[in-house]
Amino acid sequence: VAFVLEAVSLALASIPTASHCRSHLCCPIPRRLPPHKMAGSAGTGSVVEEEAHKEAPQAGPCALVLAFEGMFLAACGVYGSWMQNFRSGVMHSAYSGLGAMLALHICAAMTISGNFKLYMIGVHFALLLQALFVLVFLIQSYRSYGVPES
Repeated sequence: VAFVLEAVSLALASIPTASHCRSHLCCPIPRRLPPHKMAGSAGTGSVVEEEAHKEAPQAGPCALVLAFEGMFLAACGVYGSWMQNFRSGVMHSAYSGLGAMLALHICAAMTISGNFKLYMIGVHFALLLQALFVLVFLIQSYRSYGVPES
């Protein structure tokens, strides 16, 4: 527990201040002027060209949260199988936990890649996966409630 708290505090300390931050909801989002209103522009600037050269924001804290959540899901899944002595009928718990960890770690790697498109894909896919995991694990816990062999 102390290791997790120390890692989270280090991650929070590395978050840039609001004046330098563009990746958090608490900060104002800079507005872009249309190309025809830019200073010194004759209207030939392309928004597509600007989007192609966009850099990914600081995604370290997001990747850290995804990595820890993946490890937590894997630990829960393996613990569930361990409680039943790793019988073949209950190994799906460990497999789903480890699969969830792998998927979230892939998304975390995409968010810290430095490529803006990979960052956006990784963050949004991770959000979809987290919603799916909540739904699936909610259904599993409902179906296994009161059934000792599950």
